[in-house]
Amino acid sequence: MNNPVDQKCVDQVASFVEACAELKKEPFFGKDEKLGFRSSGNRWTFTFGDRFHFRSALISFRRLWMPTEPSNWEEVVGILKHPDLPKGTTLSAVYHENNIRAVISREAQWLNLKMPSNRIIDLWLNTVFAHGGLEGKNKRSDFEAIVDQYGHATFEFCFRSLVREIGLEFLNLSSMAAKPALDFYSQNADLSPSFRIGAAFGEKRKEQTKEGHLVIREGSSEFFSEETLEEKFNRILERYENREIQFVFKNLDVSVNELLCVTLNNVSLAQLLAALDGRLEIKTLKFGEIKPADGFRAGWAINRSPINVLDDCVVITDEEGVNVLDVALGKFRQQLLKP
Repeated sequence: MNNPVDQKCVDQVASFVEACAELKKEPFFGKDEKLGFRSSGNRWTFTFGDRFHFRSALISFRRLWMPTEPSNWEEVVGILKHPDLPKGTTLSAVYHENNIRAVISREAQWLNLKMPSNRIIDLWLNTVFAHGGLEGKNKRSDFEAIVDQYGHATFEFCFRSLVREIGLEFLNLSSMAAKPALDFYSQNADLSPSFRIGAAFGEKRKEQTKEGHLVIREGSSEFFSEETLEEKFNRILERYENREIQFVFKNLDVSVNELLCVTLNNVSLAQLLAALDGRLEIKTLKFGEIKPADGFRAGWAINRSPINVLDDCVVITDEEGVNVLDVALGKFRQQLLKP
């Protein structure tokens, strides 16, 4: 793009930033989203998150994906590569553009489904989500042919995975290039968006408007419930980033309520285990070495430190393992105590 950036271009970038801000708030792009599969013989088990969370995320994702939208990511990338912008901004735009194109252009090969990634996304968006697929190049019959050939679960898993991977790159593109570009044009060209960037549907369950009115947003009894502390404990523990402390907790023979109580009241693993009438033993073992003893329950290695869990809340590891687990416990407690 060599033409001067005008108001339309700035508004397109602003629309992209706004759509990304909405996308970032969607639970589907959060740390607790479940997306995976496992095999048991010839049978597969797929784990998906809430269907309503996913459908909600697709609304903003569509604004960024569809070529006819002003916030279309390809159109915006062209603006963000304008030579008038600082080199760092354009380089970031190119970097994340390449990442997105690499995902889109590759052939999806999950569970034997082989077709271009962008085709998978277009079929879902244009035949069963935003459109009916009765006209145009994306037909409902094409969608159903894929389902018949590979199965609905496989097809949906591929679609969800692609939306999440590409969506996260959209967020990176927004924070590293689009937002800095808006700041640059505001400060150096006196060009600002012609509209206010904001969350059209609000951000909080309870908030006060500038006119002084109170807005309360509550889910229906069927789809919403206040999360208990135990539920929050389990949800945060399941995060991949908490896998170290999750391994220990999952193999201790105690209830969730007991774990919750001792986690809230102890800052080190040694203190936590002692509160459960257990203990932490520090021994020097070789990397990957597990010495099953009476009551052995599970063994793992974190970095190069063995972690053995035994009955009666006994954990055996080396000095480095203690450090790793204490850091993991501290990170987990911080997340648990965060409002």
